[in-house]
Amino acid sequence: MIGSHVTTESTTGLGARRYCDLGGENYLNEEVVTWGENKALTMRITGTNLPFAAADIRFTIQTDDDRTVVLQVSPEYRLKYGPLGALLDGMFVRRTYRKGMESLLRGLKEHVEAQVATPS
Repeated sequence: MIGSHVTTESTTGLGARRYCDLGGENYLNEEVVTWGENKALTMRITGTNLPFAAADIRFTIQTDDDRTVVLQVSPEYRLKYGPLGALLDGMFVRRTYRKGMESLLRGLKEHVEAQVATPS
């Protein structure tokens, strides 16, 4: 991901949205569709030029003293184009999506660690 920015007044909680620049012309619009304070969060892709018909990423989390631990990441998606989409998924998209999830988690870790290193 090249960068992202919040597109709503609220930066957290149910209904918070952001725009993600994936590089080139690729983008995602995401919205928080489930929110359980310090328990769970589901982000839904609400707009993209990628071949997703639907996509949710559910994070199960817990607090442990002064830190937040990600217990599980459960991405679910379905591609456009019916049987052709399923073929694309098996040949290319699934592997790329997995790399994207790994990058997302790495980015979250780096963001949190940078916040801890430079407290306000």
